Amino acid sequence: MKVFCDTNVIISGLYRQDGPPGKILQMHTQGQITIIVSALVIQELAIVLQRKFPQLLAYFLTFLEEFPFEIVKNPIPKNLENFSAELPFNDAVIFTAACNSEATIFITGNSKDFDVIKGEGLMPILPPKLALEIIQKGQTK
Repeated sequence: MKVFCDTNVIISGLYRQDGPPGKILQMHTQGQITIIVSALVIQELAIVLQRKFPQLLAYFLTFLEEFPFEIVKNPIPKNLENFSAELPFNDAVIFTAACNSEATIFITGNSKDFDVIKGEGLMPILPPKLALEIIQKGQTK
C-alpha cells in the first residue's frame, strides 16, 4: 500500500517512534507500506528540523538514505486542482501532489485543516491514528 504523508506526520514519527506516526514510519522501514512525499514536504522537513528539532536532522538524513521515500514532483501552480481557493498555498501544493501520486490515503496531523475539501472523489484525508488502523486492516475505503 502506498500512502502520502504530510510534513507533520514525518516530524512526529521521528520525534516519537512509539506513536501512530512512528509506527507508520516503522511500517515503511519494514516494507509493509511505501511512503510518498512531495518535493515540498522534503523542503519543509529540512526547514522545520533545522529550526525546531536540530537534534533529529542527522537521524532523518540517515533514515532517508536507508529507507528512501518515493518523492513526487510539486505540481505547477496553475495545476493546483480546485484546492488553491480553499487551502493555504503550501497545503494546496502538497495535497495536489498527493492526488497526482499513486497513494491511496493522505495522512496528516492537521486533517481538520482539510475539512473544507473533503468529499467524494478525493482520496481519504486521515489523521495518523485512523490511518494506522486502516493500514493495519488493509482497507483504504
